[in-house]
Amino acid sequence: MSNSIQIDETGGKKEESKKSQRQLEVERLRKIRVAPGIPSRNLDYPAREGYARRVVCDRQGRLDKFERGGWSYVSQDALDEKNPGTLKATTREGVDSRVSQVVGSHKDGQPMKGYLMELPIELYNEDQAAKMEQVDDLESGLRQGADTDGSGKPGKDGRYIPSTGIKIEQKGRHR
Repeated sequence: MSNSIQIDETGGKKEESKKSQRQLEVERLRKIRVAPGIPSRNLDYPAREGYARRVVCDRQGRLDKFERGGWSYVSQDALDEKNPGTLKATTREGVDSRVSQVVGSHKDGQPMKGYLMELPIELYNEDQAAKMEQVDDLESGLRQGADTDGSGKPGKDGRYIPSTGIKIEQKGRHR
């Protein structure tokens, strides 16, 4: 590789290697690039302290359901400016400031959009606890051999329930 010679402000010669310029460019690109062949999250967005965030599809009634649940849309200008490049979702400027991205298609072939929404973490945790209560009730019934049809009667369909009861192993369950 050849070196180029430049004259500095004082009139002296200054050698500068093309390789060092190239290395600087490669280092700069390493910080911002995403390799296309490496799996990554398609809807990556910065976290916001004190809030739970998720992308909600615009299926029939789903956005309204989330709005009634207290979720609010994240606007493009509310994103963390310190982390450029972490948000891959885009908005249509001048039309809608909500962060959204096409995530699939509806049955009729029209594009399905996903909108970034958030909820205060306290409300999110309350919702998760309520869902876990329902799961715990269902599992309790399963351990007793109860039908899931609401009758609550064990063995109604002639199932055998061992004297030790039914055991459910839970691996990786968050409580």
